[in-house]
This record gives sequence, structure tokens and C-alpha cells, in this order.
Amino acid sequence: MPDDYELDYTRTVALHYDRRPREALDSLADVARLRPDSKETVDLTRFIRTPLRSSVTAGFAYQADSDDVTIRRAGVAGQYVINPQTRVFGGADQQRIHADVGSGYERPDGGTEVDYERAWLGVRHRLSSTWAFDAQAGSGWAEGNDSNFVYEIGADFQPVDEFAMRVWRRQDLYAVSPRAAALDIERRANVADFYWAPDLRWVVTGRAGYDTFSDDNDRWLAELAPRRAILRTQHLNLDLGISGQWYGFDQDPGNGYYAPTRYERYALTAFTYWKIDDDNGVSLAFSYGPYKDNTMSGFSSGGDVVAEGYFGIYRDWYLNVKAGYSIYPGSTFPGGATGDYDSYMFEMNLTRRF
Repeated sequence: MPDDYELDYTRTVALHYDRRPREALDSLADVARLRPDSKETVDLTRFIRTPLRSSVTAGFAYQADSDDVTIRRAGVAGQYVINPQTRVFGGADQQRIHADVGSGYERPDGGTEVDYERAWLGVRHRLSSTWAFDAQAGSGWAEGNDSNFVYEIGADFQPVDEFAMRVWRRQDLYAVSPRAAALDIERRANVADFYWAPDLRWVVTGRAGYDTFSDDNDRWLAELAPRRAILRTQHLNLDLGISGQWYGFDQDPGNGYYAPTRYERYALTAFTYWKIDDDNGVSLAFSYGPYKDNTMSGFSSGGDVVAEGYFGIYRDWYLNVKAGYSIYPGSTFPGGATGDYDSYMFEMNLTRRF
């Protein structure tokens, strides 16, 4: 039935979600041949082609916390789509990491700032609808230190619509404070993420990982977060769920990063998305619940809120803006006695598609 518009339309969407981009493009050509100027065809074309467009993104981020550590980051990244299955990408950024005098996070020589600069190149290839692979490599330069080798390799595995997994390994400088960066502490992260949707309402995400650090420290971690779709309307989505997070370091060497031997957190979660129109939307995510580390005698409760705006989702220019705030009362975090810990962040990325 080559001239059945609705059938060709449905087949195009199905091929897209089956991660077969070249066949989806061929099917899209049949849709466009039948009704080239209809709104449905125009919308479908944007939906199929946008993920396959080359782009350049400029971004800025800022984060600060009550331990008097601030991190500013500015950078540019881009990708060139060679064909629907293969793309190359790269980027560069600079982080300025600052800690106040007396915070405990200054450099060993007493300095309060470190600049960390990175540059990288990579390639991603989809081998089939089930497998995709990516790799990137580059260098990082922390002020006063030799360059660091930065890399990441990963594989995505999705045998069915309901289940997906990504495994990856990344090496980079653990630049979370001037002290950690000046001490040239590298982190090698080994992580497996999974996504499981047993039906149309439930989604379960999880993570397991093991990190090694160049100061002879190690960390294990595990996360689990089921959620359920409560509301689906033309303009508003709402998901509610729970989450658990557990991790622990072998030791706390006092090298400028938070390293409890055991940390656990449990939370109620809520995710909302307000669809302004096809190209613009705003999301809001909440989590709140008890947490405890090995230095605390009992559980305290804290949480996070993150707001994110998406403007120009399918257009040539796309703006993504994110802001978040966290509060954890009565906790022991690096650099101080037991007390309240809070942090906030802001991030903005502007993308030009070609």
C-alpha cells in the first residue's frame, strides 16, 4: 500500500523509535511525496531530521555551595553528522575553581583558585538498532600541573523497546575543588546505567558503578529510581516515584572532596513537564527524603529542586536553561563541622543547528 499516507506516517515513526535512522529517512520521503505541504508532514520532518543535524553549542555554567567552593565553566562543543549512523564530535572548555580562605579546599600552597582547561575529539557509530558505540579522547591542563589524558568509551545496548543499557568508562581530573585539582587527582569511573519500562506507565532507572582515584582511593555506588506516569495531557505531564542512592569510599584522605565511607539517601520524587508548544517547554523536578553518612548519628532530611527550560526544540536555534537548588540540614560535608549544607547551580547552553 505505497500510497497510504497514514500507514507511511506510522511506519516512519516506528522506524525512528526502532533506532533505524536511514530507513526512517527513506520512509519519510514517501510521506513527503504524498502530502508535501501538510502540517503533519512538516512536523514529522522536523521530528525525524532534528536529531540527525550537525550543530555547535556554546555553554556557561555556575555552581556554588555553603562550603565556599564555586566553579565557573564556559565552553563550546560541536558535532558533524557524517551519515545517519555516524557522527564525529569535539569540544573545549575552561573551568575556574575557587575556594575561600579558611574553607579547607584551598590549594596546598594556600592559593584559592585553579583554572582547568580541556579539549577533546570523539566519534559515535550506530552499528545496528540494538548496538551503538562511542569513544572520545583529549587532554586537560590544570594550572601548575602536567597535562592529563582525558577519555571516555561507551556502548549502548537496547534489544527491545522496554529495556536499554549503557556501559561506559571515563577518565578525567576530579576537579571539584582547588585542592583536588592542584593535587592532580584523577578519577576513573566505570558505570552501567539501565532503563526498564515494564508497561506504558512505569519506568525504572538504575546505576551501578565503581570508581578508582589516583590517590589510592576507591568508591562503589548504586542507584535505583522507579516512577509512574500519573498525568498525561496535551500540555502537562506528571510522574511520581521514589529513589534510593548508596555509595562509599575506602577512606577519606582529606584531599579536597567529600568521601564518606558510607552514604545512603531515600527520596520521594516528582517530575513535571509543561508543553508550551511543539518547540518550547519547561520541566520541574523535585526530590525530598532522609539521608545519612557514616559521620551522622541518625537520618536527616533534605532535597533538591531543578527547573529547566527548552526553547526551540526543533528549530535552527535551540536554548536550554537550567537552575537548581539543594538543601541538606544537619549533614557533615567536606571542610566543616556538622551543619546545614546547601548549593545552587545555573547552566545555559545555546545550540545552532545546520
